[in-house]
Amino acid sequence: MSTGDARAAKQLDGFYDIENGWRWSKRQFSITLGSELANDRLVVQLYIPDTIVQRLGAITLTAKIGDHPLTPETYRKPGPYTFTRDLESSWIRAGANRIDFSLDKFLAPAPADKRELGIVVLSAALEAR
Repeated sequence: MSTGDARAAKQLDGFYDIENGWRWSKRQFSITLGSELANDRLVVQLYIPDTIVQRLGAITLTAKIGDHPLTPETYRKPGPYTFTRDLESSWIRAGANRIDFSLDKFLAPAPADKRELGIVVLSAALEAR
């Protein structure tokens, strides 16, 4: 699922409008993905902007599916990243699966930009290992 696809909006919570084919997240955000039962790997394409690292330093992304926390990841440099986590098959349901994300830091709203800015998310998917 591409965050730059307007049809994906109903699967996203805690995001802003599309910008150049991607979306900024807020500090806390979620993505709901459809799945076949064999899909047990979460793959999220993201980008850590230079302004985030310059102003906040390293930023840590945590995630959970249902009550199951996933191993967090810390990003110390700007650039593109892939957040990939293997999931237990018992955590996945056929149909909609909500994954909740949280950042330990974010840019607070400012006079020039009144949005709470986290990271840029390009796409997300549940895939087979």
